[in-house]
Amino acid sequence: MRARYEVTYNRNDTVDLKLSGVTILGYEQSDPERSDDHVSLGMSADAFEFLTGDKVRTHLKSSLDDALNQVQRLSDERDLWKSLAERQDNTAPLRMELSTVKRDRDFWRSRFEGAQANAEYVREQYGHPDEVDELKAVIVSQAREIARLKGESE
Repeated sequence: MRARYEVTYNRNDTVDLKLSGVTILGYEQSDPERSDDHVSLGMSADAFEFLTGDKVRTHLKSSLDDALNQVQRLSDERDLWKSLAERQDNTAPLRMELSTVKRDRDFWRSRFEGAQANAEYVREQYGHPDEVDELKAVIVSQAREIARLKGESE
């Protein structure tokens, strides 16, 4: 239903403004079957002239322009977020590949840590650094002895 209005100028310098099919302060009158389907406002002629004057129109136009600018800004932001979401969807294969790489990295890291633990265990079982140094010294002395004996035999 389209909003309609009717302005009545009274003899006592007042104006009645009858609005049909409009919402005023959250109360909507839109039932065409009802005979009281309207909102009536009584006001002085000066008040009516003020409401329909240039100052009010300028203010309303400014408010509408501000609202339009805000709607435009919000539309631009919505478009930006939509494009970012589409771009995010385009990177889905890359994200899957990245998660696969992370899985492989974690697998090999756990294998490396296991190998390190095994090496540490073997080191502890087969010799401590002091024993290793003694073993090296024995091997070196035996190699020298072999070299000396070999030199004497020639």
